[in-house]
Amino acid sequence: AGERVLDIGCGNGWLVDNVAAGGADIVGVDLTQRAIGLTATRLSKSGRSARLLVADAETLPFADGSFDFVTSCGVLHHTPDTERAMREAVRIVRPGGGGMISLYYRHALLSRWLWPATRLAVRTVFGRVPGRSGFRRVDTPSDLVRLYDGNDNPIGRAYGRRDIKRMLPGCRLDKVENHFFPTRFLFKRKPPKWLRRLLDRYMGLMIYARFTKV
Repeated sequence: AGERVLDIGCGNGWLVDNVAAGGADIVGVDLTQRAIGLTATRLSKSGRSARLLVADAETLPFADGSFDFVTSCGVLHHTPDTERAMREAVRIVRPGGGGMISLYYRHALLSRWLWPATRLAVRTVFGRVPGRSGFRRVDTPSDLVRLYDGNDNPIGRAYGRRDIKRMLPGCRLDKVENHFFPTRFLFKRKPPKWLRRLLDRYMGLMIYARFTKV
């Protein structure tokens, strides 16, 4: 509460609305006016407020150290220059401030040793998923990652823990964890904790990094 927070790639406004509910001074940016409109609609329904503007994650229109905290949930792996966008996220945070950023995770099933089996499984099992018919023709790990968000997604990249550390210069990593986010869609009931941990560890599709700028 009371802190200035920036959400990069606010999308439909879910995160902006929830952060605003906690009493933060939240700013939401997105590359498209469509997303800004969706976020504004959500806020109007909840009765909360936030500053919203169209902006490019790779060139944020804010001075150095303007925010106490930055968030970006599953967005920056879609930018042409993810490293530049990550540097921008760090730049606008004040020393001692922090952030939470999530990106696609380069899990073991994308390794060259397991990729032939992964490719076969994806083509066979997921080729009929609506909006993701491209899974039937997936050839490389990069193809698969790009198709996570559908046939028309132009850019999608996956990163490992070393990449995360490299892309957050001048920051201390407080917590890094992986999550298999489709869990809530695959089970009618919440699966047991041991199964969730197993899926997170070996099939985690997202890597979450909580950091502090030193």
